[in-house]
Amino acid sequence: GVAGTGYVTESGREGDRRLHAFEVSSGRALWSVDPATLDRKLEGCSVRGEPVVSEGMLVVPMRRNSSVRRVSGALLAGIDLWSGELRWVRPLCSVGVPAFSRAARTAERAIAFEGVVYRTDSLGVVSAVEAETGRPVWVRRTSPPTDMRAFSAFSLQSPNQPWAASQPSR
Repeated sequence: GVAGTGYVTESGREGDRRLHAFEVSSGRALWSVDPATLDRKLEGCSVRGEPVVSEGMLVVPMRRNSSVRRVSGALLAGIDLWSGELRWVRPLCSVGVPAFSRAARTAERAIAFEGVVYRTDSLGVVSAVEAETGRPVWVRRTSPPTDMRAFSAFSLQSPNQPWAASQPSR
C-alpha cells in the first residue's frame, strides 16, 4: 500500500510531504520519501493528487507553483514501488497564472490501464504516459475547468467538496 501525507494548499503542501509505502499484510514500512528531494528537476514541487500504481511503478502527479514568476507546472514522477527510488521525471506543461487569482482546489486524479497512466489536470492538460518508462504516449491541451467558486454551495455535484475529484474515464 502507499499513502501520501500532508495537506494540499494553493501554494503546495503543508505538514509531512512524504509518501509512505508499506506491506499491506503486515503493515511493515517499506520506505518513506518526499519526492521533491529525489532530483533537482523536482525541487519546489509537491504531490498533487493520488499516485497511481502500474507496472511496479508508483506514478506520482506533482505541481510546481512559482508566484514570483507567475507560472505553474505539472509533472509526473515514476518511483519504484518496492525500493522508493526515482526512475523517471516527465514534465507535462507549464502555464502562466494571474498574480492574484485563487486556484481551484479540486483533487486531481489519474487512472492506469494496460501500462498507461491517463491524467487530467486543472492547468488544462490531458496526458497518457507509459508507467514503466515515463514516455509520453500523447499530451493534449484542453480548456481548464471553469472557476470552481462559480458552482453553487448547495449543489451535490460541486467540485468544491473535499471528496470531489475529476478523473479520466475508460
